Amino acid sequence: MVIHVTTQSITPRAAIVRRATIVFSYGEQWTLCYASFRLFMPIVFLPGSVGAHRLEADATGIGMERTHIIVNHAYLPDLAEPPREAVAQQRVWAALVREAPLPRPPETIAAVDVHLGADRAIGVAALVSFPDLTPIAVVSADAPLAYPYVPGLLSWRELPAALAALERLPAVPDVLIADGHGRSHPRRFGLACHLGLAVDLPTLGCAKSILVGRYEGLAEAAGSVVPLVDKGEVVAMALRTRTGVAPVFPSVGHRITLDDAVEIVRRSAVRTKLPEPSRLAHNEAQRLARAARP
Repeated sequence: MVIHVTTQSITPRAAIVRRATIVFSYGEQWTLCYASFRLFMPIVFLPGSVGAHRLEADATGIGMERTHIIVNHAYLPDLAEPPREAVAQQRVWAALVREAPLPRPPETIAAVDVHLGADRAIGVAALVSFPDLTPIAVVSADAPLAYPYVPGLLSWRELPAALAALERLPAVPDVLIADGHGRSHPRRFGLACHLGLAVDLPTLGCAKSILVGRYEGLAEAAGSVVPLVDKGEVVAMALRTRTGVAPVFPSVGHRITLDDAVEIVRRSAVRTKLPEPSRLAHNEAQRLARAARP
């Protein structure tokens, strides 16, 4: 990784880098990104590989913390490729998804929701504190709707608008929630997996309907949970967040466990059956869609 700082402002404790050039190596592929960082003094060249949120350079405690989401363009879908090639790409990327415990209890969570119009998609991202769920920011962006509807390839349509909205968040969330499936997908690569790889953040899917699999014996009480099983594999959980209301289906997107995904959805679904940031993002996406109608 190479970091070249072009402008900065100095405070007694840290340097706020207004613009930096960062080159990430992913095997044979190099990706160039621009972003804002907070560098903890002293400012030096920082060796090593970067994670989504924080880089510890060496034993001296010098570190770098991302202040905005960075998109890895290596995972952007090719909107010109035919569905057969997109499906093959999903299988390749599915092998890169990691399931891992959260490194620490989350302090912020965010959700992204996308409204699909006739020729454009509206993406909305909502950031809240956790576990108290105080709203921090709701931001939006739109993008051309450039890929046809193909079952199982939702992220090829929604990802550009979703990423554009996430890049506008004022801070990097500890956990990201996608309005859709993660591993509970025919090729184990739903929207949440795609988002997680693209931004390299702990990501879960919270779907409102089933794409693959079956569940049995879910009680009516809020908090009840049973496995969603597809071909002998637990791909998600059916979670009833409100008594007598249809369940939601949390699944692993990237860098999170299924237990952690269920717990975050359970603790953040307080007003409706959806997690609070998902509710905020969905409501704003619907408002923007209504406002855009002629």
